[in-house]
Amino acid sequence: MSQIPLSYPLKKDYAAENFFVSSANEEAYRLVQSGEWGAATGLYIYGEKGCGKTHLAYIWQGIAIDDVEQYASNEEELFHLLNRAREENTKLLCTATALPSQLKFKTLDVQSRLAGMLQVKIQAPDEELLQLLLAKQCADRQLKVSPDVISYIASRIERSYTAITEYITKLDAYALATRREITIPLARDVLLIPEISVLYREF
Repeated sequence: MSQIPLSYPLKKDYAAENFFVSSANEEAYRLVQSGEWGAATGLYIYGEKGCGKTHLAYIWQGIAIDDVEQYASNEEELFHLLNRAREENTKLLCTATALPSQLKFKTLDVQSRLAGMLQVKIQAPDEELLQLLLAKQCADRQLKVSPDVISYIASRIERSYTAITEYITKLDAYALATRREITIPLARDVLLIPEISVLYREF
């Protein structure tokens, strides 16, 4: 009998010591840790969803606006937040998935203040970071996965943060539904599953 996969919220751990640093994110991490941004009073970190921007916002010991895109429908509130930091002469950290010019804010003051920040991009994960994040997401879900299985997965999935999360979500659901240990054959089977919803239809 198959077991129905259930979804439970994962506990997020944003401790500084649990942020994995590699060539993909070392510049952003260094700037957050040092706070040395030259003449710029703001740091704007951007990159794809799941790349660690929110983690860096927690590490930053100051004012942060995480995910500035969420203010697309309320630019006035974002402007007030940016203005407050400016009036208080406070260094501000902002995170987003794209450059300010690509977010298409209509308020000119918002555009100019975001564009005037020091901008740094978190790159796609390198091989080392890819394996570390795969192992961490497995550990977060209490999945027992050996290093050789992690290496197998890392060499075959798309090198992106979104792909990591999507794959581990499918792996978790598939292992639970089939009651199988996570081995290379099971990991290979999961690579062939196109959508997570398929698991809920078939098992």
